[in-house]
Amino acid sequence: MSTPERKRIVIPRNRQSVTGEPDPGGRYTPAFPEMIGYASQGGGNVPSSLPWRSSPKQRQEEMSEANLASRRLTAQSQR
Repeated sequence: MSTPERKRIVIPRNRQSVTGEPDPGGRYTPAFPEMIGYASQGGGNVPSSLPWRSSPKQRQEEMSEANLASRRLTAQSQR
């Protein structure tokens, strides 16, 4: 019994021509109302007036090797 010949899959370079989606920039279209474009993603800006209550990075940097080792031992003993 011979196996049928497999058809080769060709992926088009232009996805929008196949899916009917709008451009990757995400301009609004009624066909894809949930599309998130570049303009609606925000700029990643944090205002300087925003008060930070804590700094996870600072806490991490302040941890010493001894502190980390004691946390590991505590976690292992709780298992």
